[in-house]
Amino acid sequence: MEQPERFNNAVDSIHKLAQSILAKYDEFIKKGRQILKIQ
Repeated sequence: MEQPERFNNAVDSIHKLAQSILAKYDEFIKKGRQILKIQ
């Protein structure tokens, strides 16, 4: 691998963004369930 540091930074960034997306998705689903009054 020619630029391992750059690669690792990109992977770390993708993982952090994925975590953020999952947290927002969970929040979205919970809010939707509250509005629709379903479990």
